[in-house]
Amino acid sequence: MPSSASPRSTSASSRAGGTQRLIRAVGKALASQMVMTGQPIGAERALQAGLVSELTQPELCLERAREIARRIARRAPLAMQQAKDVLNRAQESHLAEGLAYERKAFTLLAATEDRNEGIRAFIEKRSPRYRGC
Repeated sequence: MPSSASPRSTSASSRAGGTQRLIRAVGKALASQMVMTGQPIGAERALQAGLVSELTQPELCLERAREIARRIARRAPLAMQQAKDVLNRAQESHLAEGLAYERKAFTLLAATEDRNEGIRAFIEKRSPRYRGC
């Protein structure tokens, strides 16, 4: 860093891989503007750019986060672990590699008791009772 540059003039994201992830998330134009100007973007722009999935009023934020967490918690734990892993890998790999990884995850999940429980619950028209196995 040049001696005339302050520590704040070089963003932390550019030292920790953030620029590489940001450009994949929002495209070159917005990533370049954000990194090179250091100017933050607002909530609406972050939503448009795909950096956040939804907006809510500040006073409802915790309630909404808990609602989302409850919905996720009702799903099969192994499937949620695999989904998170597949999504993270998809972001960091080429399409063919991501598809192969997804097929592998699907095959692993097909052999779980939770899968069988999900099918039984559907047939019996009841909520599934997943056990994470």
